[in-house]
Order: sequence, then C-alpha cells, then structure tokens
Amino acid sequence: MSAESRSRIRISRRTMSVAAFVALLTILGLADLLVPYSARTQHREHPLEGPSTWRWLPEEGFALCQPRNSAESGPQQGTCATWSLLVEGEVVSVLGRWGSSLHLVGSDPGQTVSSPGFVLGTDSLGRDVWSRLVLGGRVSLAVGAGATLLALGLGLLVGTTSAVAGDRVDAVLMRCVDLLLSIPWLLVVVALRAALPLDLRPEVMLVALIVLLGLMGWMRTAQLVRNVVIETLRRPYVDAARSLGASLPHIVRQHLVAPTTHVLRGQALLLLPSFIAAEVTLSFLGLGILDPMPSWGQMLADISVDSLLRHWWLLSPAAALAGVAWLCHLLARRMVRGRVV
Repeated sequence: MSAESRSRIRISRRTMSVAAFVALLTILGLADLLVPYSARTQHREHPLEGPSTWRWLPEEGFALCQPRNSAESGPQQGTCATWSLLVEGEVVSVLGRWGSSLHLVGSDPGQTVSSPGFVLGTDSLGRDVWSRLVLGGRVSLAVGAGATLLALGLGLLVGTTSAVAGDRVDAVLMRCVDLLLSIPWLLVVVALRAALPLDLRPEVMLVALIVLLGLMGWMRTAQLVRNVVIETLRRPYVDAARSLGASLPHIVRQHLVAPTTHVLRGQALLLLPSFIAAEVTLSFLGLGILDPMPSWGQMLADISVDSLLRHWWLLSPAAALAGVAWLCHLLARRMVRGRVV
C-alpha cells in the first residue's frame, strides 16, 4: 500500500472518529427530541405491553401495530398507529433549558387507536422503554464520559509530575498510587455514596457520581503516563534536543504529546465501560440516579424475577451496556494492533 493510500485511510478514520463524536454529542444533547415520549409519560392502560411491529399500510404509510396474540394474520382496524417524522407532541426540555413540542419521530396526533405504538414495549407503569433507554443512556454515558475525562486528567497530571519532578517526589507519588490501587475502588465508591444524603437532586447526584468515579479511577493511568514519560525522556533525540538548548515546553510539545496521547486513548476505551457499569451498579442498588431522571441501572432495578422471561424487552439496558463494552473492547484491540490512527 502506498504512502498516499495510507494517508487517505488515516484521514478517513479520523473523519469517522470526529463524525462519531459529533453524533454522540447530538444524542446526549438532543435526546429529548429523538424519542416519542418523555421519561415520565405513563400509559397506564398499556402496562407491560410488548414491542409493537412495524408495518407498511398502503394508505397511511409506516405504522406501529400492537402485538397480536391470535393466530390471525394482518393488522386489525384500530390496532395500528401511523408514525411520521417531525410531529408535534408533549413539551420536552432540550438541553435542560428550552422547551419544545417537536419530536423527530412519533405517532400522528388525532388518531383513534387502541395503542399509540411502542418500539420496545412498556414497563410496569406503562412508560415507553425505548424513550427511557435513550434518555437513560444519555445519563449513563454522561457519567461515564465525565468520570473518564476527570480520571485521565488526574492521571496525566500525577504521572507527568512524578516523571519530571525527581526521585523523591516520584517515590512518594508512586507509593501513594500503589496504596490506592490495593483498595477495591467500587466498594469505596459505594461507601462514599452511602455516606451522602439519599435525597439529593438528580443533577447533584450526576455531578457527585462523576467526581467519585473519577477520583477512584486515575491511578493506573498515572502509572502508565509516568512510565511512558520516563522512557521518552531517556531517548537519545531528547538528549540531543536538550544539548541544543530546547526548553522543557518544547520537549513536551514535540516529544511527549504523541506517546501520552496514545496511552490516554487506550485508557479511555478501558475506563469508559467500567465507569458506565459502575453507574449502572450504583443505580441498580438505589445509590445512584433516582427518579425522575432515568438511567440504565434504574431501569434494571425495576425488573422483577418473574418478569424476566415473559417481558424480555425490559432487559434492553443490559444489552445496551454490553454493546458499549463490546464496542470499546473492539476499538481497544484495533488500537493495540495499530489499525486505528
């Protein structure tokens, strides 16, 4: 493969990474407009209703039809709700500040149907599982991303300081890191969260989880950054740059940014699913995000043992969490093999 072809592949992959990041920010910020119902909307007449099926009706267009229990084929009149793009619905909060009644998708208003249609069914209170899955994913991803950024920042700061500050500072910082690594961080997070009031507002709890998880997840990053910085500073080209009068900021910018960035990217792919799983665990135990703000762990906590087999769609948050972990693992493997630039 020629150098020009490799350059095009690198540009393509970088463009795809930026596009994926922008798409993630769009989902996190505009999730309320991407779902047909809010997280609080209850359809009390449709508790634990199964996922509707998509059908094409010649006169109406795409429609969501109620699950059929009979052996007859074809939808009955009144069991299908026509869905369209850009429909008016209930007022939702956009980015937590602006209200809007516009939804990207939803059932057409004014229809007389027995069910408005639910992509992933409903829970025991008649709330749309798909809407809560997307809105809860915003919360879980926000906690994981925020805690990951905090942990990477602390790890970069401590690791770089330990590498360039001298032997004594290095010894003290690394012994502290070893001590913290010997403590089960998830148990510490649970204990610290249990010490906080249980009636915290969901917004305050969101910030508290980000801080708690970030403070307990930076140690391994600090060790890796410290080792990379020490190894890089011992390279002959760094000594040559020093002999030519290069300043420390110049050395950091020219020789340390690339290797530390590679370490931080790898650590981010490992920390993100771990922090999301930690938030799901805390919310499942009732120590994380509480109503009215949805989260994946909170959705899993509402499932009873009897409903696992009959109402399989309630396990969709577990499938979403497994998908995020698998995607991060796949990207980490490709990064190790040098396939991701």
